[in-house]
Amino acid sequence: DPVISTAVTINNVTMESGATLAVASGGSLTLNGELDNGGSVIIQSGGSFLQGSSSSITGAGSFTVQRQGTADATRFNYWSSPVVGGTLPGSSGYRYDSSLGTNSNTDDAPSDAGWQTFSGAMAEGRGYASKGGGLASFTGAPRNGDINVPVTFYGNAMSATTPGTDFVLLGNPYPSGLTVNTFLTNNAARLSGQVWAWDDDGSGGTGYLTADYASRTTAGSISGGNGNSIGAQFASAQGFMVRAISSGNVEFRNAQRSTTNGAFLKQEEDEARRIWVSLDNGSHFNEVNVVFMDGATDAYDMGMDGLKLRGSADIALAVRPDYASETHEELCIAALPPLYEGAIVELTAFVAQAGPYMVRNRETENMEGMRVWLGDRANGIETEITDAGITAVHLAEGETVGRLYLRFALSATDVESPQEQEECLTAWMHNGMLTIMTDNKSAGQHVTLHDLYGRTVWQSALAGERFHADLSGLSPGIYVVRMEGRGNCAVKVAR
Repeated sequence: DPVISTAVTINNVTMESGATLAVASGGSLTLNGELDNGGSVIIQSGGSFLQGSSSSITGAGSFTVQRQGTADATRFNYWSSPVVGGTLPGSSGYRYDSSLGTNSNTDDAPSDAGWQTFSGAMAEGRGYASKGGGLASFTGAPRNGDINVPVTFYGNAMSATTPGTDFVLLGNPYPSGLTVNTFLTNNAARLSGQVWAWDDDGSGGTGYLTADYASRTTAGSISGGNGNSIGAQFASAQGFMVRAISSGNVEFRNAQRSTTNGAFLKQEEDEARRIWVSLDNGSHFNEVNVVFMDGATDAYDMGMDGLKLRGSADIALAVRPDYASETHEELCIAALPPLYEGAIVELTAFVAQAGPYMVRNRETENMEGMRVWLGDRANGIETEITDAGITAVHLAEGETVGRLYLRFALSATDVESPQEQEECLTAWMHNGMLTIMTDNKSAGQHVTLHDLYGRTVWQSALAGERFHADLSGLSPGIYVVRMEGRGNCAVKVAR
């Protein structure tokens, strides 16, 4: 029995009773004529089946599309059906009714009212959620051609608890990949230009909030709770969330289909400069993607900028643009004009528990020759995080607005490097004893010690090039030693 593992196009083919034709992962079969199926066609997970406009399938044989989802019965998958009559795999199935759901997450206890229990056959182009499912098999006539799915625009504010949300759960209706950017472009008059896919973090219920969504626009992407991001294609049987901006039909078309049928793929290569910055405390994680690219503006760019869905009860990191409003208050993907000297990107953060958090330059693309600093207005310190840099900040419980920012520079001479900053000041703490070493120009200078809230907890005048102070009474944590009158002469120490 033949197995197709490359891209193959056929016109007319007849399969006898008992025969099997399989399309393996990475392979694709395009049918331009008639398939007389007397046996079994199996599109394995990662394989693709496409049809020309004049193609047809006849015969009493079976047609099955397989898709690998998580087999963990505590984790949710988002599914759709690539065949007529395909049933929802797994257990604890749900559909999402946008007329019952709300935009606000404040009324989501125990869950958004839009989630309605479901089992049975899935409608074409609609998405569904269920736990587990493993290697799912969908048997029936493969879907092909034009598919229209109606959506409703309610226009409620993002903070509204009024029923009627513009978020809609759709799904790839085809037994092949669906090119995300083409789908978004074709539906630009109907959808916001952003998609969200479920990336379960495995919390077993405690984290079933929007922090577990991966998201993508035409400009960039962010990863979800399990560390995956959305690539160039949605896989067959993949459900995903969109946001309606007008009422009417969302259009699925054969021209949007692809012979590539992977699950989560990397961003396709281009010349845009991208940086992913994350916030975490070892238990909870959130990130933003800042993109500098041609065609983007400092205003909201539909299809490029990505709206931040703040649903996590534990942590959130977002970009707050200058045009922040009720509709577009925070972004998870910020598309900006080509990078210029001294560009500033404002960040907001939310944490449910006060304490130390790490800010990381998690990944960059096309950022060669660029430098980036995390600025903290609470203590006046800018810390360079250019090369996978990491720095610690102490965050109070609740919202942090107007404190943290990213600053970008094109040249290495824009500011002193951290090594140049620290030449005038070296400091460390051991067993509660603070030691400060300075150059011979610093005798008599005033030094201060700040916590990460920016509060001054100790100060003194230096008496020589090596200075000691007993600070054993300080609480454990991270502090900043700053020398007055020496510009950015400051270092962090740990108690």
